[in-house]
Parts: sequence; structure tokens; C-alpha cells
Amino acid sequence: RIFSEIIGCDGLPNLDNLTLMPRDKTDPFVSVVYEDTAVVTDTINDTLNPRWMPWHQRAFVLRVFDPKSSIFVGVFDRDGFSSDDLVGRVVIRPSKFVANTEYLLHYNLYDFSTSSDPIMSMDERKAYGKIIIRLRIE
Repeated sequence: RIFSEIIGCDGLPNLDNLTLMPRDKTDPFVSVVYEDTAVVTDTINDTLNPRWMPWHQRAFVLRVFDPKSSIFVGVFDRDGFSSDDLVGRVVIRPSKFVANTEYLLHYNLYDFSTSSDPIMSMDERKAYGKIIIRLRIE
């Protein structure tokens, strides 16, 4: 099993800056996909540096069928009247971590769909903020 907990994000871009509300900001939520499981955090309204508190939906247990599978984490902006917007994403490979060790991970978020060069290195891609995740593999 993999125990994952979304702690927060820092420096997200404001994807709601074109609305009529001058103080409107990104309404972030996180989607985690692993093998046959997809889970979503609560939405934190109007912030570029969200923190998911213990009373929020933020912690998930993922069942492992194939230890080589990757965890796909996406940060989105919740939009009430249109489809949600991708802020950025990251891929985590649990096979790289030691079992029964708790990790506090800091990852840059990237939007791979904006790159016209599929072989562009990670150093050349633009980061769209950061995400902080607590992870433990059993």
C-alpha cells in the first residue's frame, strides 16, 4: 500500500485573472491517479499557495498491484461554469523509494501539453508552481 497526503502548493499561477472579480484567484484541487484508483482533494478557493488542513479531504491509501506503476498527480483550477483548467502535473515513481520510510516531497509542477518539443529536458520546461506531498510505502 501507498499512503499519500497532499500538504500544499506554492507559487501557483493565477488562472482566474480574466474574471470580472478583481480579487479572484485560482481555486486549486489535486487529482491523484494510480493504477485503478483516482482520488481528488477538496478545492481550496482563491489562493495561489493552498494548504490542505487535516479536516480536508487530502490523505489517500493506494493499493499496489504492480510495484513499477507510476503515480500521476495533477493540480487543477476548479471552474464553476467551464471545464477545470490544468495548472501542472508531476509523475512519481514509488519504486524509487524505500519501504516503511516517510518522505516529504517537493516537486515542481509542469504542464507537458504546452511544450512543442517532446524531448525537451526538464531543465528547459517552465515550472507552474510547486506541490508538497507526504508519501509512505508499505
